[in-house]
Amino acid sequence: MTNLINLQELKIRRIGASKVESVLSSIAKLNRIQSLELHLSTHPEYVAFPTLVPFSHCHHLRALSLWGKIERLPEDPYHEFPPRLTELCLGDSMVGPEAIAILEKLPNLMSLSLSINSYMGKEIECSTQGFPQLRMLGMDWLESKEWEIKGGALPRLNLLHIEDCYNLKKIPIGLRFVASLRVLELCDMSEEFWDRFHRGEDAHEIRCIPSIVNIRR
Repeated sequence: MTNLINLQELKIRRIGASKVESVLSSIAKLNRIQSLELHLSTHPEYVAFPTLVPFSHCHHLRALSLWGKIERLPEDPYHEFPPRLTELCLGDSMVGPEAIAILEKLPNLMSLSLSINSYMGKEIECSTQGFPQLRMLGMDWLESKEWEIKGGALPRLNLLHIEDCYNLKKIPIGLRFVASLRVLELCDMSEEFWDRFHRGEDAHEIRCIPSIVNIRR
């Protein structure tokens, strides 16, 4: 794979435990890669991404999609992540409560999707000045029960999509601080969530959002 020096887009599926490190090592040498999607085999107890640091060598990587358990997220968003990363999608990653504090510091991230079993924390907190460039945030099938957005977080967010987060009982606290938000999409939430939503208990959080789409299948 390292002989493909002009490769810009790559997808690899069903990566087994014995191949993970060699795949990561090879990708680190793909100097022109811009879009990367990796899927581990379906046994998280046996296979995981041990680290994401090799991707930091991919200086042109903009879109990264990872499906499979991540043993440890890089702690330094400026030197251990791809420097030009703008899109990130995680699924089955099983990262802990520290993940949001790390991801919200990525300086160029514009799109983030946290899919099924990607984030295992019971609480989500977006801190002041967190996610400075994020335009699109999607969360689905997460176990989190509480979500708080501090004033000054997500200053450029345009689209927020929340789907199948059945433990989340209400609109994120502090969503009213996100003045840039234009579209809020809510899909297949819990009955408790919908009851509270239709009673207008969180109306103060969403009254300034131009478009609110709610779907109950």
